[in-house]
Amino acid sequence: MKEIMREIIRKQMDSFSPEQEGWTEHVANCVGVEICPQCGSNILSCEKSVDKGPGESTFFECTKCDWQIYI
Repeated sequence: MKEIMREIIRKQMDSFSPEQEGWTEHVANCVGVEICPQCGSNILSCEKSVDKGPGESTFFECTKCDWQIYI
């Protein structure tokens, strides 16, 4: 199922940009299937302490481009 979702999202890659409505949902879908919302490559995740309050946050980054996000 994950591979099917990856293919669907990859086909939609050119339909979204960061300024566009729907970008947040696109990013969430991409993180869910572990692909970069910008280039479609695999993403890595790790838990890190972030200066956004107590506890750990999950950090995701692309293996190919410079995309990254803290959740």
